[in-house]
Amino acid sequence: MQKIDVRPLGPHEYAVTLTEGTDTTNHRVVVPDDLLDQLALDPDDRETETDLVRESMAYLLDRIAADEIDHDVDLEELANENAGYSGEVLSRLGLG
Repeated sequence: MQKIDVRPLGPHEYAVTLTEGTDTTNHRVVVPDDLLDQLALDPDDRETETDLVRESMAYLLDRIAADEIDHDVDLEELANENAGYSGEVLSRLGLG
């Protein structure tokens, strides 16, 4: 069982707690404006941005264990390092 808890910290910055079974990890996720532009998402839509963070962490959890995910996650770096990220995360959001 996995759980993803996302809480806003500030503009385009989130605290994320991942729980996999009995393991819990904490992360700081940044959503750069450039990524929002690239994905054609409204930078003022906090709900969609929160969903983007949640689905991005789910994307990572599908590939690696929570304790292998860096504490600090920059979603633009994630997109640049993973060719299929943008299309998959938009599909997960129901936008692609």
